[in-house]
Amino acid sequence: MHTIHYETIFENANDLIQCVKNDGTFAYVNPAWLRTLEYTANELAGLTYMDIIHPEEREHCNLAFHELMSGKVLGKVETRFISKTGRTVWVEGNLSLNKEKDGRILSTVGIFRDISTRKRMEAENAALQARLLEASKLAAIGQLVNGIAHNFNNILTFVKGSIELMRRHETPQITPHLNRMEQGCEQALSLIDKLMAFSTEQCHVASFPMNVNGYLNGLTALHELAKTHGVALELRLDPDLPPVLIKPGDLEQIVLNLAQNACEAMNDMPNKQLLITTEYLTIPASTNQNSQADAPCPCVPPGRYMKLTVTDTGRGMEPDLISRIFEPFFTTKPMGQATGLGLATVYGIVYSNKGLIDVKSEPGKGSTFTIYWPLKHD
Repeated sequence: MHTIHYETIFENANDLIQCVKNDGTFAYVNPAWLRTLEYTANELAGLTYMDIIHPEEREHCNLAFHELMSGKVLGKVETRFISKTGRTVWVEGNLSLNKEKDGRILSTVGIFRDISTRKRMEAENAALQARLLEASKLAAIGQLVNGIAHNFNNILTFVKGSIELMRRHETPQITPHLNRMEQGCEQALSLIDKLMAFSTEQCHVASFPMNVNGYLNGLTALHELAKTHGVALELRLDPDLPPVLIKPGDLEQIVLNLAQNACEAMNDMPNKQLLITTEYLTIPASTNQNSQADAPCPCVPPGRYMKLTVTDTGRGMEPDLISRIFEPFFTTKPMGQATGLGLATVYGIVYSNKGLIDVKSEPGKGSTFTIYWPLKHD
């Protein structure tokens, strides 16, 4: 009968195998464990099993270790390790006890499989599905908004025509009323323009190459907005950014709406800082962001982009609020203080030009809006 050399099996296994003594130090780890967690055999002497556990998993893993030592049978374990360089390694596996014949516990034995790639793909797929769902929802809302805007415009045309007829028989007594009616019509037209921008049915105004950096530096309304709100404005503009094909009013709408939103989020905050950046970004097909664990926006396909970010030090947002901010008429302000169309307008402009917009925010940590605007081929 052949002798089974278990040590050879352990040494050549692709799974991570470890034996942990009762005091938490390592009695044995196999080469796959060392390679994956980036340690050398000599470095094991100063380690305990808690040193390789992700900080968020330590309480759970410590409890599992003591339950195992007390004789409890554990099922499949899924947790996160931390390599020597700080890299997170997702693993799944099982734990068992190594005992003497008299029942005395010598060590725990863990056999784990690195599932980091699977976890990353699951996270990216979940993010992609969430964005597709959000895009589908907003597209449906856009169709509804488009119908409302057209009907609203038809009614407004009738009202404006009636005003013109009344002007033919105008008297000093009705002039102020007619002026207010015309002012209301102009406000309504502005509202329709924003609705049409969200629904992507905008006026067919020609786009032309713009010097975005120069435009932002000279955008007086942006600097006045920051000054009015007592906000420190900083522009970090990429000198290598080429001319960007964009409609004349679109850039102003995007920047001012995002800046207005940021400034209002910083009301009553002690440290008011608004940072706007541009960056010339190229995503090659061979290094698509979908393959990157830290991809800021996994849905961005390969190509050339202007990456425009607007970052504030405001109140930040909860996840359930982030999921709704681009819906038309959605606002957290009291009724009558906002139309809820600012961010919806930004969304409509960006997506109608085949761009993408991403939001990162946490309560108390401010918000960052990132726009990926595709650059057309020369």
